[in-house]
Amino acid sequence: MRRPELLRRASFFTLLPLVVGAFAVFIASVSAYVPFQQARRIAGQQAVDRAADKASVGANLLLEQQRSLTAFARATALQLGDTGDGPGDVVALDRVIADLSRELEPAAGGPGTPASTAPAQGCLPTPPLPAVPQGCGAGVLGITRAVHGSAASTLLARAGAVLGPDLALSRWLLREAVAPPRFAGNPDDGVPWMFATYAVHTPAGRDTGLSVVVAQPNIVDDLALELRSAGTDQPQVAIVHGDHYVLGGRIAGRLVAAGEALQPALASAVVDTGASTTDLDGGRYAVAASLLGDGNRLLLVSPVVSDPGALITPGLVISWASIVIILVLVTGHFFTRHWQMLKGAEARAAVATHLDAARPLAERLEAVCRQLTTTTRAAAALVVIGGDELPRPYVCHVGLDRPDAQLLLDGDGPLALVARLRRRRTVDITVPVESEEARCGVRRLCAAPLLMGSGLRGLVAIADRPRGFIEADRVQLSDAAERLALAVERDRILSVRTIEASTDALTGLPNRRSLVEHLERQLAIAERARAPLSVLMLDLDRLKEINDTHGHAAGDEALRVFARTLSATIRRSDLAARLAGDEFVIVMANTRGRDAREVAEKIRAAVAAVEVPVGPSGDPVRLGVSIGGAAFPEVRGGGAERLLERADAALYEAKRDGRDRVRFDHGRVSAA
Repeated sequence: MRRPELLRRASFFTLLPLVVGAFAVFIASVSAYVPFQQARRIAGQQAVDRAADKASVGANLLLEQQRSLTAFARATALQLGDTGDGPGDVVALDRVIADLSRELEPAAGGPGTPASTAPAQGCLPTPPLPAVPQGCGAGVLGITRAVHGSAASTLLARAGAVLGPDLALSRWLLREAVAPPRFAGNPDDGVPWMFATYAVHTPAGRDTGLSVVVAQPNIVDDLALELRSAGTDQPQVAIVHGDHYVLGGRIAGRLVAAGEALQPALASAVVDTGASTTDLDGGRYAVAASLLGDGNRLLLVSPVVSDPGALITPGLVISWASIVIILVLVTGHFFTRHWQMLKGAEARAAVATHLDAARPLAERLEAVCRQLTTTTRAAAALVVIGGDELPRPYVCHVGLDRPDAQLLLDGDGPLALVARLRRRRTVDITVPVESEEARCGVRRLCAAPLLMGSGLRGLVAIADRPRGFIEADRVQLSDAAERLALAVERDRILSVRTIEASTDALTGLPNRRSLVEHLERQLAIAERARAPLSVLMLDLDRLKEINDTHGHAAGDEALRVFARTLSATIRRSDLAARLAGDEFVIVMANTRGRDAREVAEKIRAAVAAVEVPVGPSGDPVRLGVSIGGAAFPEVRGGGAERLLERADAALYEAKRDGRDRVRFDHGRVSAA
């Protein structure tokens, strides 16, 4: 079995869980994605804020450390100037350096040694140097001087700075001490250093040509450790100038060296001196920069870590809430549709019951209108019967003000438009103010035609539902239209069959069956009311002669002319019927015998005056009639058949006496 056929055969209850499940998974995915992005954005913003704060804190720490080193260099320079010995040559300088060297020698005999020549003998004792501030850490103290217009420098080992045999570091520090920058990195081992310098003056303010230089290593790593201890982030720091690193370090998971160019993603953050997030080497980082002076900036890079709970919990909550809401909506829609189907089935059953009731069609149609207004909650309903093969239209309605059926079907209003379109569907229409529908108080209606094949049998409509027409109303109206069309067609066919069964096909007069039924009813009424009743039996004279001479077509025409003459002569309350062949009967209620004889004479005279054209040439033929009559209460007992027998006996007497005359019961004869 192919898949489309399987899907077609699958029931609604089978497909519903699959559709709902797929939709729920989709909603859950979207619901998880939205909080994920939200949490990611929040985590990035928080990381950016923390990075900006820590970059500012780190810059302040570095500047504070710079000030501490500068203060130490200044204190040292002041003590050198306070010796009172204005060194003017190399020997005096060496004597001062030797004194300083002994003062700076590690107490435990560490490896620190002066990096100058051996000190001269007989140097003057110098006062003890001030204690190094705690923030300076392990560093190196140096003194520079100008000799014959060129700069020279010498270094003294500071406690904790292992220079010893590392001559390369000593030479680099000697070179940097000549014109020390604020920050510099050793190209040999990549260790970052911070420098501070202060000139030496005598108490009188004379420049001695000496400068005190203090250098501290590992400032970047120490700063990163201190910043990490202040929170859960793992910041990485470096010092940059322009678009290159001044002091390197570990940035975004890799080592960068002094002088190396910045990554493009970091360059924009450094230029803006702000904070932002960026993607580096497959990771997401918060980047912040803070000014340090002299064009230097502290660059801080911190990885952005999102809280998994912030991703999972909202997503799960929203996902389950979405699934529950969808299930509630689907279940509510299903039960609503099921309730509407049940109500619609009840309404259809009620309409069918009304239409199948053994009552006149007009009463059944009015009951259907009441049912439609009850079920659909419409303010009014109407059924217009008229159209093809139907007599003059009429309307059955509820809630309207005397509508005109002819104007509704043939006018210019919306119902006439629906009748002309003849489409098997309901139509919602706003009623024009000048239409017949508006005159009846209708503002908006939903209508459907009553169709049998392509033939119109009428219209059904509901009007002015308070909240507008819904799909259930249209379905019910469409079903009612089909049932009404069948009921009207059934009634029409039944009427036609009834007429055919009770009417003579040639003359259009009631036949013997209708005559007997009518006579029985009228006789019963006469007996109860003690009223007179007369019966005339008529026989068309010379009909056989016309048939033999001019053919049966001429005889049929003579019968039709005779029937029209009878109908035009008697009262509307009297009944003229064809009994058989050339025999006819007239039943006259509330008529005495003598009055019936007068009517018989009138009929005889009218028939005698009629000429019937027959044959190809249309030659006129005159007719004659013999009439016999009987009356109640003169004839009692035996019912209708008894009256007919007495009237037939009187007719026989009239024909025996020469035709074209009237005879009544008891042998009374009228003038010929």
